[in-house]
Amino acid sequence: MTSSIKSMLTLTSLLFSILIATLLILVSVVEHENQYRNYIEKSFVALSQNTSEDLVKALASEFVLSDVTSNLLKLDLHESVVAAYVYDKDEQLIQAYTGKAGSPELTASATLKNNFVGLTNNTLLGDGYFYLKQIVGSPDYQLGELYLVVDVNTPIIVARHKMMENAIPLGVLCALIVAFTFAWMLRLQFSTVFALTAFTRKVTKTRNYKARFNIKGRNEISSLANSINKMINTIENELNVSQKKSNQLQNQQDAMEQLANFDSLTGLPNRQFIMEFLRVELAQVKREGSDLNIMFFDLDGFKAINDSLGHDSGDSVLEQVATRLSNNLREGDRLARLGGDEFLLIPHAPESAQSLATIAEKVLKSMKLPFVENGLDLHIGVSIGIASASQASYQLSELISYADIAMYESKKSGKSCYTHFDASMVKGHLRKLSIANSISSALLENQFSLVYQPKMNPDGKITGFEALIRWQNQELGFVSPTEFIPIAEQGGKIPQITRWVINAVFSDMARLVKNFGDDIKVSLNLSAIDVIHMSLVDYIVDKSSDYQVRPSNIEFEVTESAYLESFEETHRFFSSLKMRGYSISLDDFGTGFSSLAYLTQIQVDTLKIDRQFVCGLEDNSRSVLVTQSIIDLAKRLNLSICAEGIETKSQFQRMVGEGCNTLQGYWLSKPMPIDELFKLDVYKLASEVATFIEPEL
Repeated sequence: MTSSIKSMLTLTSLLFSILIATLLILVSVVEHENQYRNYIEKSFVALSQNTSEDLVKALASEFVLSDVTSNLLKLDLHESVVAAYVYDKDEQLIQAYTGKAGSPELTASATLKNNFVGLTNNTLLGDGYFYLKQIVGSPDYQLGELYLVVDVNTPIIVARHKMMENAIPLGVLCALIVAFTFAWMLRLQFSTVFALTAFTRKVTKTRNYKARFNIKGRNEISSLANSINKMINTIENELNVSQKKSNQLQNQQDAMEQLANFDSLTGLPNRQFIMEFLRVELAQVKREGSDLNIMFFDLDGFKAINDSLGHDSGDSVLEQVATRLSNNLREGDRLARLGGDEFLLIPHAPESAQSLATIAEKVLKSMKLPFVENGLDLHIGVSIGIASASQASYQLSELISYADIAMYESKKSGKSCYTHFDASMVKGHLRKLSIANSISSALLENQFSLVYQPKMNPDGKITGFEALIRWQNQELGFVSPTEFIPIAEQGGKIPQITRWVINAVFSDMARLVKNFGDDIKVSLNLSAIDVIHMSLVDYIVDKSSDYQVRPSNIEFEVTESAYLESFEETHRFFSSLKMRGYSISLDDFGTGFSSLAYLTQIQVDTLKIDRQFVCGLEDNSRSVLVTQSIIDLAKRLNLSICAEGIETKSQFQRMVGEGCNTLQGYWLSKPMPIDELFKLDVYKLASEVATFIEPEL
């Protein structure tokens, strides 16, 4: 760009110089011609006057033609004379003369002679000739007239050519000198521009925005250089800001990738990351014809820790578990947290069954040491399920499902153990799927039914019932609540089942009250999922109104762990029921860790002693002490006490002796449909039970 500007300016200066020189030459030529023309006029006027004076003598004496001719021949000295004519006083032509610039034909031309018509002593220019008229003699004594014709153009043209020949080389030389001088000065000025251009190219190439162009002065180029320096400074500042923002964005991206692919609590790969990794690995081992193993871990007893000590303690335990598992990894093994208390281990290479068993034993051993949290020694185990890609036909979903099935087999086998997947386990898994898929249709088709287990006072009188759900399916057969309730919880079907039970119990209440009295109380079980939804309270109230059920006849049971799992929501739920007159019973009391801490805050009417303490009364002194403590605590808090799981006469006698208000169990009465309840001889039953109470009790 700079070279083009320089060339253009140099060429412009050269053309401008030539133009000025040309104009000067033209002006000079015109001026010279004007001056030369004046000179010619004056010269030939003088010539005509001199010639006229010379002719006076020839015409004043005796007329001698030779004298006229000799005077006219003197005009040969002048190259520009075309013709001369001498007339006498009678205007008769005496002599015609043809000069060097003329010709006989031109001298004889009528056109040339006609130009003298009306001519006075003044000169007249016309058709390139200069015409002069002079009186020979004086105006008072005129002897004749002299007419002189002079060629003016030819000498002017000759003079012009000569002048041009001399002036043009000089003009060109001057123009060149001016142009080269201008170019030299321009180069001096543009040297800074060239340096500035080289500087900007270097900055563009090296991206060194710390560089600056040094120049002194206050001209336009200095101003441009300063502007460029300021621009580079701005670019540098913007780059620094941009770099900081880029670093922030990179950090944010890294953090987002960390959050997206790694568990925020343990730092292990999360479900999304490990599943994508497994998908790639499965494709590779399938191509290679090799195999891949996974080990699915689920913690045993973790839920109790989370429920009793809180989620912070549960998170701390999970971190410790992750650390222990990571410490048992070999190079190349991958460990991930799938969520909750579930972990997945992928050995770095296909392992034999014996090698996998060794890894599992090592993991189980690492979990035997207690986990220390808030000064407490907490014991948890791990159930392990092992599956291989070849068993799952290299399908990711089936591989995870098989490992999960094997893990549940470990839990069934007593927990804290490992199980290799076997195809025979699929049958049980398919039953679970069938149960999960059949619950909704079973509710619509009324496949569920209710049984009621009587509750008695120490005198053997029936004071209430616990409503228990049963399911008889045409294809699945009898499905125990212990089997379908956990599946319903996982599938989100518990709220539907609970509402079905409430509706069924409330529809039976009128018959129960009629047969067993106005004070009869029926207990319904609620899950941890139910008690966090306030909409269920509205449903209960609506059904009470629909079936005209008095709240005093209804008691809702909830396990201690369910109450404490979401304490704030559960407390709000049961407070709302208590305000409406319903009773609350705390089931499985004493199995948690924090019951005493919450007992003064929770809204309950009855403490229900868990069957594990009742079963241990006959041979476990610790169970006796715990049971006595629970009963004593309940009495001090003015709560009713119910003992469940009465299986023997001695258990009944012991619990009555300890002061239980209500008892239930198979020894007293098994659960039965409502129609069978009405066939009971309650008086005979009360009499039989009363005979078991020894007088000293």
